[in-house]
Amino acid sequence: MLNTKNKTSKVIGISSFIAIWSLVSFTAIAQTPEVTKSNESKTAEVHGLPSNREAGGSRGNCDITAQNNLDDPIALIPDSSVNITASISPKLFFYVPQTKEQKTIEFVLRDQNDQLVHEVFLQKTSQGGIMNVEIPQDVSEGLGQSDSNYRWYLSLICDNQKRARDLVLEGWISYVELDNSVKQKLEASTSAEQADFYQKEGIWYDALSAVAEDTTQFANPAATEKWSQMLESIGLEKLSAQPFIDGEIIKQ
Repeated sequence: MLNTKNKTSKVIGISSFIAIWSLVSFTAIAQTPEVTKSNESKTAEVHGLPSNREAGGSRGNCDITAQNNLDDPIALIPDSSVNITASISPKLFFYVPQTKEQKTIEFVLRDQNDQLVHEVFLQKTSQGGIMNVEIPQDVSEGLGQSDSNYRWYLSLICDNQKRARDLVLEGWISYVELDNSVKQKLEASTSAEQADFYQKEGIWYDALSAVAEDTTQFANPAATEKWSQMLESIGLEKLSAQPFIDGEIIKQ
């Protein structure tokens, strides 16, 4: 668990919880000026950082079999510079298109000085769909100790001998710290309630992850509807019906 005493961490305190807890359920949490100010400050700090949630390039080099006009890798993130997590092991979600054969995917995380922090290679089958990449806890614990932004890259490798042909997504991730009392209340809430809180606070990665867990493991209709609503909110409703697929780690 991230160190709550670290002075450089941004703390979302219990004061952000203005809704009353009942004994039956975790009620919706409204934003407070304090929380909003924290996230607006975070946004201001990262304004102008480059990101690319949809890959460009020559798709023919990857032998992509387009389905429903979905022939580009796409990151499931808002079209903004930096997105936030409070998780000790965050998951990032991506759509990868169907290909004629299995392909290798590279995920890289770098700090603001372009120093390599984490790298992993995954193998996907020819099937297209939504896959996630998880940043290991031992990596994210270190990142949470600094008040910095980290740049990630996801590359669909089309030709191992000609990496310039990769289809590349890129974006940024930053960490916020939650108060222990907030964490305990979130742990006692449903995934839908967690997603509502995270989404209101702008903690996008965790909001999407909370819904995806229910959607993939339990085929929960309510979670499936929430998943669709969240993707629609960022203009990616075209991906809401895509299946979840696995990526096998082959090297890290």
